[in-house]
Amino acid sequence: MQALNSEQRRQTFVTFLLLYIITTLVVIMAVFFGTRVPLKQNEMMQGQLMQKERASIFRQDFSVRQNEIKMLLDTINKPNVQANLIDAQLDQKLSQLTAMVENDSSESKPFYQAVIKTLYDMKDDKSKLRASAGTASTSEEKDKTIADLKSKITEYSTALTNCQNQLIQLQR
Repeated sequence: MQALNSEQRRQTFVTFLLLYIITTLVVIMAVFFGTRVPLKQNEMMQGQLMQKERASIFRQDFSVRQNEIKMLLDTINKPNVQANLIDAQLDQKLSQLTAMVENDSSESKPFYQAVIKTLYDMKDDKSKLRASAGTASTSEEKDKTIADLKSKITEYSTALTNCQNQLIQLQR
């Protein structure tokens, strides 16, 4: 015995099945896209974090090398020191620092180059100070030259400190 409304039942069942499939697909797509977007954001944030870490490591390495150069600059004009040997070490360390900055793809490359230029200027002023110690004829000339060069060294040290402070502020 067959039901009188079997055609209507079949049509209603097919409609129910179609709506169920559509609803299930909408829920599955919402879950899929809901998890996919955070994963892409996570990858992007991890890339930014890695870039910040590389910049931090570079900044620390630069700072260590810069401090080594500053220590050599402080010792170069002391008595009983082989100035030529220290001068050669300074040239080597400054060239290494320059190469390190040139190979880096940092946003702060002009800043680092300015710091290196200041270090080169300090080195040149120290050389002039040593050279002027032997060539100045009078005590007044020596004192004036020494005072001028010391003021330049102080000026460069201040500029270097300002550059370091700007770098710290840029990194924040």
